[in-house]
Amino acid sequence: AAANPTTAQQAAVQCLGKLIETAKSKYSPEYTTSAIDAIAVILADDRLTVAGGVVGELLERVEAIGRFAVKRAISSSSKDQVDEEDDDDMQADDAEVVYAIARLYATACKRHHSTNQPQLMSILRFAMEQLDVKRRRGTPLVHAGLCMMVDAVQWMPQQVAQQGCPVSGVLSACLSHQDRDIRQAAVFGCGVVGESHVGDDMLVWL
Repeated sequence: AAANPTTAQQAAVQCLGKLIETAKSKYSPEYTTSAIDAIAVILADDRLTVAGGVVGELLERVEAIGRFAVKRAISSSSKDQVDEEDDDDMQADDAEVVYAIARLYATACKRHHSTNQPQLMSILRFAMEQLDVKRRRGTPLVHAGLCMMVDAVQWMPQQVAQQGCPVSGVLSACLSHQDRDIRQAAVFGCGVVGESHVGDDMLVWL
């Protein structure tokens, strides 16, 4: 028999809370990635309507986890002073957490952009930090940040424009990146910019 919608709703919200608390208190790249992906699945379920306040709190906590994962990745790579290729390998596990956040971000932007803009824009600022060339992030973090930026442009174009995000500059740089996945994501991003009409300067750049 089908579960009562209200019961399923309550169970989903309780599950979200437990997942995020465990991901935060017992951090490991593998578990945290799985927990964030599970949260994304719940938020994407059309049969459930999670209150905006719950989603907002989740996004705030997920961003904190993402910043912790990036800090770990940077710390481990700088401590061993390896070359760029090895640096990317060492960041990969923690970068998977950021990839999971990017997947969650795509769902949140699509379904909750009208009710959780402050939290979504905060995560966008986190994404843009990964794209700042001065920070010299590894390829996985750059790719995850780029995916989040493109999702923000797709679902919140006016807010992104108002924020002054250097979307055209980032895409231009990523189009010539040595990594194929980043180049492909940048090409997709150009299409999103064209469809979203995010500002005259970006359309002129295209």
